[in-house]
Amino acid sequence: MSSNRLETAGTNVINVFNYNMFSFPNVEAKIRSEVPLFKKLLQDNYYNFPIFNEYVSKIKTAWDSILNSRAKTIFSRYLDEYALYRYRLDNSMLQMQNMASAYNAENLVDDLNFLSVSPNISSLTGKFRTTAISKRRPIRRRRP
Repeated sequence: MSSNRLETAGTNVINVFNYNMFSFPNVEAKIRSEVPLFKKLLQDNYYNFPIFNEYVSKIKTAWDSILNSRAKTIFSRYLDEYALYRYRLDNSMLQMQNMASAYNAENLVDDLNFLSVSPNISSLTGKFRTTAISKRRPIRRRRP
């Protein structure tokens, strides 16, 4: 599953922290001091897509009223790209599970074909004798 588009969107999110991402010039000093902290958190979790997505979502939600339109667009594009990535990943996993289930069902039917039941019990025991049941004794170990 290619994640190039998601990585590009993630890079754009991190890069938006290098510029003035706020729509107001007089944003509180406390909020401005959090910018490097959030940038570092995003950089540390760049390849951990679920964690990165959670941080982006929380930042966008918390700061939505003070972000400029460019920053909002970049955050929204990342969130959309992540949703598409998860959809494709989940769809791929579902297809693999369906293929594995079909394969297992086919093998089960093939394995159980020899157990056809007839009115005669001797035919059933005869089928068991012809399968992989062996009459060999266990191998004895030689003593030194």
